[in-house]
Amino acid sequence: AWKDCGLYRLKPGDPPLEIFQPYNANIASPMDRLRGEYVGSVTGQTQPPSDQAPAAGQGDASARPPGGDGQQLRIVRSWESVARDGRDFAENGAGMMYWFKVPLGGLAYPEGFRNFLQPALVNPKISKIRFVLESSVPTIRQIWYDLVLPLLQNWAKQEQRDFRLEDRDDAGQFVENATPAKVLAWVFVDLSLEFTPCFKLLIPDPDTNEETESQVQIFLSTASRSVKLRDGTLQTVRIPDAILRVRAHENDSLMHALNSVANQWDSLFS
Repeated sequence: AWKDCGLYRLKPGDPPLEIFQPYNANIASPMDRLRGEYVGSVTGQTQPPSDQAPAAGQGDASARPPGGDGQQLRIVRSWESVARDGRDFAENGAGMMYWFKVPLGGLAYPEGFRNFLQPALVNPKISKIRFVLESSVPTIRQIWYDLVLPLLQNWAKQEQRDFRLEDRDDAGQFVENATPAKVLAWVFVDLSLEFTPCFKLLIPDPDTNEETESQVQIFLSTASRSVKLRDGTLQTVRIPDAILRVRAHENDSLMHALNSVANQWDSLFS
């Protein structure tokens, strides 16, 4: 579980930090007080929160520190909040969704697949889903074929949707036999010299009449996890645990830059 401790100033003169305290509710209770100066909460509370902790995942994902009225980026904390924000991104978005160099750790598990990718597959407003994957790391290719693609195929079978798998050496697609067709495509390219951060991008699809505002999720940090592949080996994967959400009207130049990165590889999906 996570306890929202509010805003604390760790040293005099430092800006306040919003502190969340993880704990195992079956073993121990969270600390009542933390070191440092309590300066309030994002909701205006002036006393430190009691030891009555919220249920897991109840942290306020849209919380902003004092003076943040003009803040354009939203920091999402805890895996539950990241999953909730990822679901919202996929459920309410429209157009084409690009996954650029995004860690596959979350998608390697059924729970992560259900939170991050399945809503985009179900959402009829998202017509195309495109993955740009790192080819210089062999484990990524292995995770994609051994873990992610089977989840895609199992989902299509459970939903009784007719998809065909088209696979080439460094590219492929999962295409629905329907009109309009949902298409999930991927390419493997060498991104070892690419310093652009991992991101998910939603932009309008020129092949549809769906109007939508472009938006992006930028992955700030990741956590290491171990997964067992089909051959019995254990591999380390990275799971995102903090993201920024940006919309076009908030930072048009950033959106333009990331859109240019996606366009750089777009011809590989033809």
